[in-house]
Amino acid sequence: MSYITMYSNETSIPGDTPSKAFAIIMTTLTSIVLVVGVSGNILALTAIILVRRLHTTSNALIANLSISDIGALLTGLTTLVLGLYGAEKLRSADWICQFLLHVTFLFVFTSVLTLQCVAIDRYVIITKPRSTYLRYFSGWGLYVILGGTWSVAALFTVVILSIGGRGVWVEEILICYIDTGDPYSWWCLTIALILACVSSLFVVPCLFLLTFKKIHETRMRVEEATNQLPRTGNKSSLFSREEVAVTRMMLVVYLTFTVCWVPMLMLHLTHYGSYPPYEVQHICTLLAILNSALNPVVYAGMNRRLRASFKKVLKCKPQPSRVDISFTLNYTS
Repeated sequence: MSYITMYSNETSIPGDTPSKAFAIIMTTLTSIVLVVGVSGNILALTAIILVRRLHTTSNALIANLSISDIGALLTGLTTLVLGLYGAEKLRSADWICQFLLHVTFLFVFTSVLTLQCVAIDRYVIITKPRSTYLRYFSGWGLYVILGGTWSVAALFTVVILSIGGRGVWVEEILICYIDTGDPYSWWCLTIALILACVSSLFVVPCLFLLTFKKIHETRMRVEEATNQLPRTGNKSSLFSREEVAVTRMMLVVYLTFTVCWVPMLMLHLTHYGSYPPYEVQHICTLLAILNSALNPVVYAGMNRRLRASFKKVLKCKPQPSRVDISFTLNYTS
């Protein structure tokens, strides 16, 4: 008898379909998240492409994050909806689960890697000389970074889903998921999550901490010099408000990602060889995908330049006929 079969005998199966009330609530929430998330990310992407003053390295990373967020919303929410209403079809078509999980993992891993690149970008632009920043974060360096996020994410996805485990329809939780009832698959996914979380939950906070420490130290040094020599004090080393604002905004984006994804991680770690109630699985999955819908809200709420550009796009104001999307000329964020 297989490992998954033993657990299937011990775990209650909710039946062919979820309760009607739960399906209605989840459908409503899913629809709201989908509309807000996709429209918000398309707005952010459009503004960054059309508004020339947004052609910076930091905004190029935001655009990359918006693309991966749109993909995660479409594929992740499709998986949830099919779990609620398309169980019969998914039982007889494993390739649908395989496809949805491969694409969803690709978009999610790209988002994670992009957030890590954002933290590095903020650290280098604040703590290193301008020449160093331009050497690695403009021109071909930027293209390598953006291409690298997708390439590494694709490799990670193939390794996990082709070697470590396969996407299947899991009756116990009414969703397409990796067959975590098999200990080998569970450990492969766990190791992948731990590797992603080590970099996201430890390395990224350290980079932001060092960045804000540098901002604070520089401000204190400039204020001290200004007090001693009020007429000749040099303020050139004080970071622009825009740079600090973008750094704070991306810190909030990272914290939002952490809050939305930690429940999903804990749910996985606490169910070795078994499955949680399907309601809990669906709610945690929706919360994780909600992160992709919240990012545009953070952009509009915390960055005046992006907010003003969003308004321009919504009002359909004419833009310059020649759109430069090279992201190589601007240094400031």
